[in-house]
Amino acid sequence: MRFSLQIFFFGLLIFFMLMGTIFVFVTVQVFQHSLLSIAPGELPPEEVREATISVAIQQGFIVLAMLALVGGIFFFAMRIFVIVPLRELHSSIQRVSEQNFQIRLPNGPDNEIGDLFKAFNEMAERLQEGRERDEQVSQMKSEFLSIAAHQLRTPLSALKWMLCLVLEGDMGKLKKSQEELLQKGYDSNERMISLVNDLLDVVRIEEGRFAYTFTRTSLVQLFEETTRGVKILADQKGIALTFHTTQPPAAIPMVALDKEKFPLAFTNILDNAIQYTPAKGKVDVNISFQKEILVTVRDTGIGIPKRQLPRVFTKFFRGENAARMQTSGSGLGLFIAKNIIEKHGGKIWIESEEGKGTTVYFTIPVPK
Repeated sequence: MRFSLQIFFFGLLIFFMLMGTIFVFVTVQVFQHSLLSIAPGELPPEEVREATISVAIQQGFIVLAMLALVGGIFFFAMRIFVIVPLRELHSSIQRVSEQNFQIRLPNGPDNEIGDLFKAFNEMAERLQEGRERDEQVSQMKSEFLSIAAHQLRTPLSALKWMLCLVLEGDMGKLKKSQEELLQKGYDSNERMISLVNDLLDVVRIEEGRFAYTFTRTSLVQLFEETTRGVKILADQKGIALTFHTTQPPAAIPMVALDKEKFPLAFTNILDNAIQYTPAKGKVDVNISFQKEILVTVRDTGIGIPKRQLPRVFTKFFRGENAARMQTSGSGLGLFIAKNIIEKHGGKIWIESEEGKGTTVYFTIPVPK
């Protein structure tokens, strides 16, 4: 059971006082016995009682004064040298748990408490160095991604248009086998362009250059248009994609959104649901409104392993089962979606059970 050191020491002081009281009682009994044995029957009972009370009072005051003095000094010393430093250490540990690695404790006394303060400072120093190292590595990664993505973007775009010209017959009629081969190359090139765009979006997000332009928009209308665009992919896979609202669409208020960025977040979530749902599965999109707008995307897909759920919104994350089912994929879609939704003041979270499906929830605040 957890208990405060102050309560422990206060209890110790009470214990000392009780022991003093017992000591006084025993002293009085001994004094009275001695008095009666020296002059048995010669002293009136009243005098014996008065003498006993006088001795008891004198002894009691002396003992209680000594105990109070000793206990007070002990309690004060423990508070100054133990309780206060431990409180300071506890407060510092809480701040470290909040990712504040710059906190440092003053030099403690030359004892175990001082050693504890020193060990804490060394730990905080190592954590701070580790964070700085991670930030440097992250910066280098972002710079590399930015350079690589920009270098790849131009040749991939040029290749896209060349393949498009050939496939459209501008360079002459193609045989069916040639057309199928070039179409596969075109589709692979499109995936590469999509990956490059995702990488550039990640770099812009991390550098704070992912600019937003907010305008009042009908979320229902925006999501209906986005869902229609994605439905082609769902139909190709034989997946039933449905979209509905809990209240009448007119009851869903307009909100301030970036009309380019927010559909990107929604598309990334829908793409994941469709990509990782087997044929004849279902993907359901629902919009409801109470104090804020809640969007739910529920699928009957492969789900996410429970131990991997805390990592779903990190860069380049792909579940083990997802990588086996679909070899292609950047693992950036949910990272980008989370950043866009949070920039709109919303929250996003996931519930999933491997083998049964996944539900993605995200909210959008409604201005009062």
